Amino acid sequence: MANWIAGYWFAKKFNLKFAHIPFSTDRWEKFLGFYQGEKTVTELKKQGYKVVRLQRFDENNADECERINRIIESYFGKRIVFLAEQDQFYHDQYGVMESIQDKFYSAPARADDKLIYDSDTLILLFMLGAVILCKTGIIQILRSGIKATNTL
Repeated sequence: MANWIAGYWFAKKFNLKFAHIPFSTDRWEKFLGFYQGEKTVTELKKQGYKVVRLQRFDENNADECERINRIIESYFGKRIVFLAEQDQFYHDQYGVMESIQDKFYSAPARADDKLIYDSDTLILLFMLGAVILCKTGIIQILRSGIKATNTL
């Protein structure tokens, strides 16, 4: 996820439109919903865009960021998708928090989520159809309802 966040951040930093690269499985794609409102790199390639890989750079080094900006500007007017290096470092990781929260909470996968609050144990759970660990034990969300399976 750090690579996705870095790509989203640097697209904004360099005034580019973000192109989505899907997560490793369709299940993650649907769960996270980050694809919403984004074209994929695959779609853009089918439309004739070429991929240009950007070399790794230090986000805190103004000269290196300016070099990347000059590379991007040299392709002005061309149909290009810029692809950052795998593990291109983005230190803060929170600069796109609001955007990804919006995508996550508006994803179709959230349509059936329920918020549960238990005042006796002060546990707040967000039901996502999964196994949830909490202070008092393991809660398994089943289609038929909630089942406490073990205590910690």
